[in-house]
Amino acid sequence: DRAVQIISIENGKFKLNENNLSNILLNSRASDKKLYIISICGAFRTGKSFLLTNFLNYLQKRSNKKAPNKGFLWSYGSEPHTKGIWMWNKPIDIKLNNGENVSN
Repeated sequence: DRAVQIISIENGKFKLNENNLSNILLNSRASDKKLYIISICGAFRTGKSFLLTNFLNYLQKRSNKKAPNKGFLWSYGSEPHTKGIWMWNKPIDIKLNNGENVSN
């Protein structure tokens, strides 16, 4: 499991990676469940990837799966790692407090 780029920026224009997006949205594990999208946006180098990685670890633990060794790329310093729009490549199945099974 890993983060994949859905939209990149090339020559000042947005480019959709249809293959990556289709692989996520058409995943059979999520076909019969509600799908919740978690999104974070903001200025570069403000901790978005760090926050998403920590949230990803929380969801993985809640779904009784081992947390990934890596999440969304991040590091200290001023160089950005995740330009464009990125998504986790597989849905994470969890059971809500009301007993409903959903995918994130």
